[in-house]
Amino acid sequence: HTVSAVTTSLDGVWLEADHECILWCRQLTRLLSSLLVRLVDPHTGLDTRPLPDRLAVFAAPLHSPLVSLL
Repeated sequence: HTVSAVTTSLDGVWLEADHECILWCRQLTRLLSSLLVRLVDPHTGLDTRPLPDRLAVFAAPLHSPLVSLL
């Protein structure tokens, strides 16, 4: 059972997307959404952590190991 659609036929989508592109985009979307959730202070439920704490949430997952090789 398969659902298939030409991406350009979807409302608001004007670019084609192949299978690999869709998977990569989903992976990126899931990573970014999980990082945004981690920004919320678990004690207050607010997104008011200090800037260094917010940067630390993004630093490791978004840091490329290739940068350290340069």
